[in-house]
Amino acid sequence: MSVSFLAINFYIGYIITQISKLMLMALLKFIYRDESIYPNFRIRMLCCFFAGSFLVVFGEKDEFWEMTQNSGFYISIGGSVMIAIMVSEFIVCCNYYFDQYFPWRKDIIKRMWLQGLVSGLFSIPLAVVLAAIYFKIRDTSLLNSGYFTYDFTVVICLVALVNAYYLVLNLLQLKNAKLRNNRPNLLKPVVESTGSNAPAFIFSEGKGNIVLQFDGKRFQWNKTLAETVTELPVETYFLVNRAEIVHWSAISSYEPFGTSTLKLIMKPEFAHLKVFVAQRRVKDFKEWFERVGDLKGRPDEGD
Repeated sequence: MSVSFLAINFYIGYIITQISKLMLMALLKFIYRDESIYPNFRIRMLCCFFAGSFLVVFGEKDEFWEMTQNSGFYISIGGSVMIAIMVSEFIVCCNYYFDQYFPWRKDIIKRMWLQGLVSGLFSIPLAVVLAAIYFKIRDTSLLNSGYFTYDFTVVICLVALVNAYYLVLNLLQLKNAKLRNNRPNLLKPVVESTGSNAPAFIFSEGKGNIVLQFDGKRFQWNKTLAETVTELPVETYFLVNRAEIVHWSAISSYEPFGTSTLKLIMKPEFAHLKVFVAQRRVKDFKEWFERVGDLKGRPDEGD
């Protein structure tokens, strides 16, 4: 057995392992989904259906109605849609992975290169391999199927379009985050932010929102958390996930939880509460916690 053969098999195994890891992350993200700038799973599936259907119809000489009379048309639609879903989820999973380990705000140039090379270029050979498997199942050669005459060009355009869409979404989010950080909070706080009457938590419960004060009192809150957090002093409160706003003084420290989230270690009077920082807010939370700690004097050091 030659060394080159072993090297090729090792390389293929490594790629399959990485793709499997990315797919698993996408599955976990779907199951434990949180707020995200990316389209939700249903919308992505709908887009994949139209993209896959377009690939089947594009370049065909027969009328659409005539094609629908052939049972093979529906098999082609099914195969094309499945390939579109796998390629689409690969791109989404790459974005989730890069958001976690190579965020835009950290190094935008490096992220753009990674986005283009991995999410962009790797998606195209993935689509070709999946198409080859599909045609092999149907006892047809990829080279004789006309794939490279019509479909391949469309696949490149669709991959480029999806990646460009995600790029624009992330750049807009980055721009808006900078604007929010540079804009002073001119609104008067809706509640006291210091003292025993200050809210330690503002959280969702059932169909409403609840305020839990430092003195232990609770009361209903009529505004949404998204509205409330914009009216609270940013040096005191943080929206750790879409259901909970936490006062800095209620937090003792934090620790990693799983592979991509944080668990807050609360002060003794709130130790019974289980509070977690959403994946996409981890970096911002760490920066906020450290920044406020430097201003106020940190009681405990976070991990």
